[in-house]
Amino acid sequence: DAYKWATAPAVLNQLFPAAVMQIKAESGDGTPAYENGTGRISYQIPAEEYVKRQAQFEQLVAGLLNQYLEPDDDDFEKCLKLYDYMSVKYVYEDDFVEHKPDGSTYLVITTGTGQCIELGTVYAYLLMQAGVQAMEVECSSEAMAHGWTYLLLNGKGYHSDPTWVLRSEDDPLFLTYFLMTGERRADTGCPVDDLMAPLLPTYWSDAASVEFTADDTEYLFPKGAYLLSFDEENKTVRYMLDGEEHTFSYAKPE
Repeated sequence: DAYKWATAPAVLNQLFPAAVMQIKAESGDGTPAYENGTGRISYQIPAEEYVKRQAQFEQLVAGLLNQYLEPDDDDFEKCLKLYDYMSVKYVYEDDFVEHKPDGSTYLVITTGTGQCIELGTVYAYLLMQAGVQAMEVECSSEAMAHGWTYLLLNGKGYHSDPTWVLRSEDDPLFLTYFLMTGERRADTGCPVDDLMAPLLPTYWSDAASVEFTADDTEYLFPKGAYLLSFDEENKTVRYMLDGEEHTFSYAKPE
């Protein structure tokens, strides 16, 4: 079961984007793919080409993380900076493409274009590379089918939606959908009682007895608030709400 999970395309797409569609859970020589505790894979492209592809992708991701993050960033700063990065560097793809030969996460990161599930996956992937636990989750109801990111910050869960803040650089970054509670997420039309999560072996949270709890309001910004600036030295965020400036402190007590 672990072998099947680790080599499933949905899992590779979330955790090893460069490997999607490039490896298969098979030996390649007719022998069993999994036997006596050993699992085998076969490359769908020449091995040296795959190694080059993986290295180039790692270099791309490391480069953007180094560009937008600093070594001493805390997890809140990582979440906000990558949220801001995604809001201006990615564009929503209006035309649905059912099959993407390179895997959706790989293509979205390399092209900057994607849809909600893919954007939620990319945000989660970048957060994980920066040391923040995160995964893409989805709701499916009569009212809405949508994907976003669930993450852990200081041991507590939050929902963040990178799709609904895509913008031009001249527009402000709204914080309504950043580090949401489950209640706010549900209020936007996305029910959170039984989420789908491709990383779960059962796919559905209820079937896996997993709860995506998000009831902490420490980082919940008021609806309609948008970012003005943030001061990393003093650990404060300045934001605008209803024409008035406000300051939020994310400093932790010593």
